[in-house]
Amino acid sequence: MDPMHSPLKAEIILIGNELLIGKIKDTNGAWLIQRLLEYGCFVTHITMIPDHLETIAHMIRDAITRKPRFIFTSGGLGPTFDDMTLEGVAQGLDVPLEQDLVALEMIQQRYVEIKTKLSPHLLEKVMTHARVKMSYLPKGSKPLKNPEGAAPGVQYDVPGLHTTVFCLPGIPKELMGIYTNHIDSQVARMRVEFFNVTFFSKGLGESDMADFVPQVMQNIPGIWIKSHPKGRGTLIIEWQVTSFGTNELNASIGNAINALKAEILRLGGKINSTGEFN
Repeated sequence: MDPMHSPLKAEIILIGNELLIGKIKDTNGAWLIQRLLEYGCFVTHITMIPDHLETIAHMIRDAITRKPRFIFTSGGLGPTFDDMTLEGVAQGLDVPLEQDLVALEMIQQRYVEIKTKLSPHLLEKVMTHARVKMSYLPKGSKPLKNPEGAAPGVQYDVPGLHTTVFCLPGIPKELMGIYTNHIDSQVARMRVEFFNVTFFSKGLGESDMADFVPQVMQNIPGIWIKSHPKGRGTLIIEWQVTSFGTNELNASIGNAINALKAEILRLGGKINSTGEFN
């Protein structure tokens, strides 16, 4: 088994032309990865695509073929003409879009709450066509209340597969709010142990350990070792040893760390847990 492939897998699809032209810098992908790793859920794919129906549909179909436990989309749930994620997801799932009355009520309630902030000519017509559009979800979906905005999140459990699709807004605080309130507990119930231990060395370059590291990984299956240089010319390296799954693998991490440290010391390097060296 590839040590970086947890039994609990997810994929992330980031949607928006503004991402691909550099207008907006994505933070949602990294935030989701961090939250998912808390429960041992490993993101095997993260993709950035435009607001384009066929592309969205293709990416959903492609992701489903790999049967991850979760597929997350970010962006494209709003009221504007280029917010087309749910239509593309519906095409990818081969289901129609249909109005969800619970979603409609969520949207209505949100705009009633903020109507005092609307322009006077909009007060009489809180639910415009563009806003009603946000209540059309892939058939069989469940709307997830957005605590920070109008567009509901969407949950779709793929029939016959152990895969759930979550569609989330692109605005970070909205995505975080929906994830925290509705999704975090679902992922937590499927928790897989995730072990991650780091330490630091000084006095050696990555190339000095390049032949030794694969030997350790081969001798102790189920772990992943990664070196991160901390600056040109410092010869300080952060070592990360990771595994998913069982307490037995956690014990294996200890054996791998001991082997790495012994080799670093043998080659004349120094070791500590903070990265601060005199």
